Amino acid sequence: MSSRLIHEDSGRPRQRALLSCLIGLTSFGLISWVSTAISVRNQQQLELRLGDRGRQLSDRLQRELESAVTALQRLSERWEFAATQEGFEPDHIRQAWNRDSQAYIDDFGYFQAIEWADESGIVRWIQPVVGNEAALNLDLSQEPRRAATLRTAQQSDQPIATRSVQLVQGGHGLLIVIPIQTPNQLFGYTVAVFRANPLFDSITRERQDFLFEVWDGEDLVYRSDADEPRSVAQEPAGRVGTSRFPLQSLGDPWALVVRPQPSLITEQASPLPEFVLLAGTILSVTLAVLVYVWRTSTSRSEALTRSEGEQRKAVRVLESLNAELTKRNQELDEFAYIASHDLKTPLRGIDHLAQFVQEDLGDGIPDETKKHLLLMQQRIRQMESLMNDLLAYSRAQRSDGSETAVDLNAQIREICEMIDPPEGIEIRADDTLPIVSTELPPLRLVLLNLITNAVRHHDRSHGWIQVSANIASEGKHLEIIVRDDGPGIAPRHHERVFKMFQTLQPRREGGGSGMGLALVRKTVESRGGTIHLESPGDTRGCVFRVTWPLSETREPVSALPEAHPWG
Repeated sequence: MSSRLIHEDSGRPRQRALLSCLIGLTSFGLISWVSTAISVRNQQQLELRLGDRGRQLSDRLQRELESAVTALQRLSERWEFAATQEGFEPDHIRQAWNRDSQAYIDDFGYFQAIEWADESGIVRWIQPVVGNEAALNLDLSQEPRRAATLRTAQQSDQPIATRSVQLVQGGHGLLIVIPIQTPNQLFGYTVAVFRANPLFDSITRERQDFLFEVWDGEDLVYRSDADEPRSVAQEPAGRVGTSRFPLQSLGDPWALVVRPQPSLITEQASPLPEFVLLAGTILSVTLAVLVYVWRTSTSRSEALTRSEGEQRKAVRVLESLNAELTKRNQELDEFAYIASHDLKTPLRGIDHLAQFVQEDLGDGIPDETKKHLLLMQQRIRQMESLMNDLLAYSRAQRSDGSETAVDLNAQIREICEMIDPPEGIEIRADDTLPIVSTELPPLRLVLLNLITNAVRHHDRSHGWIQVSANIASEGKHLEIIVRDDGPGIAPRHHERVFKMFQTLQPRREGGGSGMGLALVRKTVESRGGTIHLESPGDTRGCVFRVTWPLSETREPVSALPEAHPWG
């Protein structure tokens, strides 16, 4: 390279640095936008869950109150009907009124009492009397909120709910007032006394991921986290969102406020935005450096030519690397063979020694020793299983390319005979399964592991595993579906079960080596297929869906007139 070219190249580092910084900043800005978008999406998902839960509880409260009000209206309508009879006196229906009132109190656990107040608003009857003595002969018109409710109920001839009141029996509550009147006369009011805590507990009784508060204007009437000193209004803004829903069944200004539990916020707080931002920062810096290096290399490559000797040297290095790679693959095969065969020999020897000890000691063997020998034999079998699975996993991606006609009915029948499922566990296959042209060993390995996994992890003495298959994507794929009615898998474990050495059942309780589903995924994906797990977690059963690429298919062959059970 001439001194002139070197001088020109050395005079342009500032331009290369500016270009590199521009590209790095642009990349960082894009990554920051993606990180922010992910955070916003997570927040939106939490807010959607918050809104859905609030609407569900508001609707549930609406239905609960409508049911209670309907019952109270029937009680008032029976009074109104009796009032139209000649010679009617209130005492004539008191016994029936007490009986019906007690029935409603028994049905609706949040009733404190059901009262009859005369036309002047004085409580004359009350059911039950015990525990509500303080309310008997109480003049409801003396308290502003109660008096306003009596007037509104009479004028509208409709059930009306009061604002929150301090019950004379103690605690917060509210009243539902229903006028008892004919077009010509007012006979008083049916007044239902609702206890706030039991009423709102009835709609939030199950374990929740959210916290709830019921407000009457500025008055806090109920809080599901009553033991926690802070209220919704005291939560810091920003990180914790709240949703407010008007309670139409109680009227304005009643409202339900919902906010997430701290545990839900922690669960929803994905580290993905921070990870994306960190990775993006590293990527941006790396990209800027690479651009700078690339521009420097490009600038200098215009003045330099690679010599023929360097090219030959590069070819020799590549050939050497290829030879080294071939050698390493051969060594890996040899290691897998040793792990599969030679390492099993001392394990079998230990197993035989344990059997000899059992035979030598006979019936005189202590229970503790017998237990230890049994554990030793179990660990030996687990170690052999693990070595077999590791060997299969290491060879899962290898293919000899040979295809044959595979009868799925015959394969499933042979697999069932091989694993010999426990009595009570039934393995079924559809009445028609296709014959396909594909590699038999890997497909058989997938079927064997899926069926074995379903049998091994079934938690009941009776159950079933259903195997079905069909040709999909215009003959390009075989879709295999394996269903069971086992305990199911929670969604948070769906990805974990496909990892190596991961099992949801402890190995000492019959769990496998944790390689089965990992081997299935590696085998399927190495052939260009997919595997998907479906299990909601709140109901029993799992569904594994496998798509297996095909080069050729044959007509389906009927196995039996109906689904055929094996096992």
